Amino acid sequence: MRKRTIIIITMILLLFAILLLILFNSYLNNEENENIIQNVITNTNNSNIETNVNSSQEDVNTNNEVTNNNNLENANEEINNNENSEGGEESMKLNIKIGNKNFTATLEDNATTRELLNKLPLTISMSELHGNEKYYYFDESMPTNSIRVGNINTGDLMLYGSDCLVLFYDSFSTPYSYTRLGHIDNPEGLAEAVGSGNVTVTFEN
Repeated sequence: MRKRTIIIITMILLLFAILLLILFNSYLNNEENENIIQNVITNTNNSNIETNVNSSQEDVNTNNEVTNNNNLENANEEINNNENSEGGEESMKLNIKIGNKNFTATLEDNATTRELLNKLPLTISMSELHGNEKYYYFDESMPTNSIRVGNINTGDLMLYGSDCLVLFYDSFSTPYSYTRLGHIDNPEGLAEAVGSGNVTVTFEN
């Protein structure tokens, strides 16, 4: 009887030991699986990070390329605008012929000068006034933007009122208002060219 009891206890202990081994082995397997899963997750995250970095870098490169293209287009546009401006400046030049003397004037960019340019070529007889100006009345009114100029300079070309073209050949102060048309670039010899009486003047571009 005692021997039988010892055998039963021994078998129970063996079964308990086997169960412990099974549980321990299962624990090891679970921990290994968790490590594998964790490694997979880590590798996946790293791959996503690398993909995002590459994608961000591609976006940056794309944005830089777009920006460079925009800058190039803007630079080309500015160059074209400058070329157009230079061409516009040439078109705002006026040749003035008085007798055998030729002068070049630079015009203001306004509605009045554009109207004057539309009248070119223009040969007119300008009358004398006050020993400092020659004037001519057009048959029709022109656009105006008159201001009190304060001072007149030799070579100034202006519109008095809405229809009186005035070429000044002397400098002086004035309380009157004029619409500025332009100014002779080099008025040296202008007073001698216009003389003291009426004079024929040709305006052309």
